Amino acid sequence: MEQALAQSNLELSLDALEAVFHRFAPDAVAQNDGDNGEESFDPRFDVVITQQDVALLKSMLEFYDEFAQQNKDDERLQREAARAYRRVGDIHTRLGAFAEAQGAYDRALDMYQETCKGLPIEHELKRQLAAVQNDLGLVLKMRGRFTQARNLHLRALGSLRQEWA
Repeated sequence: MEQALAQSNLELSLDALEAVFHRFAPDAVAQNDGDNGEESFDPRFDVVITQQDVALLKSMLEFYDEFAQQNKDDERLQREAARAYRRVGDIHTRLGAFAEAQGAYDRALDMYQETCKGLPIEHELKRQLAAVQNDLGLVLKMRGRFTQARNLHLRALGSLRQEWA
């Protein structure tokens, strides 16, 4: 009974945190390109983010970090923390704070790679890993680190090719 209540509280907390992150960094949405019928995915940038919002998100990240440390054996919580870092990277990118974005993406990438150690990687995790590699590559490009950016983009592409092979 107590374990079920604890799990229910955990789910509620993670859902609340996800809702806050989603407000500031929504996922990309599919858009139809008109006549050719193809879909493209574009990030939504219709939300205004203030420095106070960034401070709130950073404090949420501290919670995720501590929570992930206390639950190192829970792969799901590790993934949630990695996803949170990716979203903070997205927010910093939107604000033009590329050094901070790089730090957040680096942390997300490290957390995803730690989750993958010694395990066969499922499709969704490969996609998430490739997405973070791609995001980090874009930020490195913006910071003038073209070789590193290219290498990350190629790693992301390689991961996706393996997934579809």
